[in-house]
Amino acid sequence: MESEEDDYSIELNRVQKNIKLFLAKVASQKGVVSYSDLCRGVALPYSMANPDHRNQLAEDLGRVSEEELCWYERPMLTCVVVDKNTMMPGKGFFDLAQELYDIKIEDRMMFLVEEMRDTHEFWSSVDGKKEIARLEKEIASFIS
Repeated sequence: MESEEDDYSIELNRVQKNIKLFLAKVASQKGVVSYSDLCRGVALPYSMANPDHRNQLAEDLGRVSEEELCWYERPMLTCVVVDKNTMMPGKGFFDLAQELYDIKIEDRMMFLVEEMRDTHEFWSSVDGKKEIARLEKEIASFIS
């Protein structure tokens, strides 16, 4: 029988690990990034004008959030990905947050501010920098 911990074992694919590393670096600088700049930064073949590509990116981001929250018990790293017009994550981010945290989000802005503060705090810390170095090493091992 699987333990409850096994339910949260998430294995990110290479694309998702590259997304995670890129977002971790953005968060370590206490920044945000638009969806389209994320795609360019990670060299993803996605166009935000294509609904299938948006769905694939949403799936990739969801997996990163699930790993961060459920496996590492850290805030949702994907909170740093925002729409360039609204400067807010998309509806899917908040829907997933409600599911993963098992809460009803009444005030999206308040939730986002708290999640982003916690995300920036972790990734700009010594532990966050160590995790970035670990991710870089892991991703480099794919190439060699």
